[in-house]
Amino acid sequence: MAQRQGEMAFIYGHGPSDEPFTADRFKGAVAYSQEGEKTDVAVEYKHGYAVLPKDSQLGLVTGIYDNGFWSEKADGEWVNESKPEVEGARQGGHYMKYSTTILSVDAKAGQVTGMPLEIVPQKNPLGLKPGDILPIQVFANGKPLAGVEVVAEFVTDREDNVVKTDREGKAEITIRNNGLNVIATEASEDLEDTSKADKLDKFATLSFTFPPDH
Repeated sequence: MAQRQGEMAFIYGHGPSDEPFTADRFKGAVAYSQEGEKTDVAVEYKHGYAVLPKDSQLGLVTGIYDNGFWSEKADGEWVNESKPEVEGARQGGHYMKYSTTILSVDAKAGQVTGMPLEIVPQKNPLGLKPGDILPIQVFANGKPLAGVEVVAEFVTDREDNVVKTDREGKAEITIRNNGLNVIATEASEDLEDTSKADKLDKFATLSFTFPPDH
């Protein structure tokens, strides 16, 4: 999530560029109070984004986006179709995206929501500052995930400051930006039914934004 036109919105894109957001692929948001209690939230689709209502009591919010099937054609081009729809497909995957956004400096840290893949901060990052160390833990379906790479700043610096989780799924990253920060990780698994895709690819982000006067 990031601010767009003064509102917090779920964003789809790669790096600093926004891409078209397909509403029917967004599978919903779940919000949590500052104390960590699950609470109802309804997003509104406008300006090409899924916009979160303004609520000062929210601590964090999660969202799931199903990016569908992507397959590699015989010439190496990737298209947004399943393997049976692509003649001579070399390989294919089903791509899911999971986001966690910290909204309040008072939000409870260490909140595990049980998403298929998630990055959980062990401290509230909004209580820190750029240059500080943020301990995080990666979970898959509520269980710590070892040996996966975590990118400390996905939007502007995907190549540097990459760490790998330990046996408990833990790692430490250095907060980079005085503004929007997006931490990312990715994990995939082979599918038993390979009729439409060979693998399930899961991509998760943890985002937070320092206010201008931070």
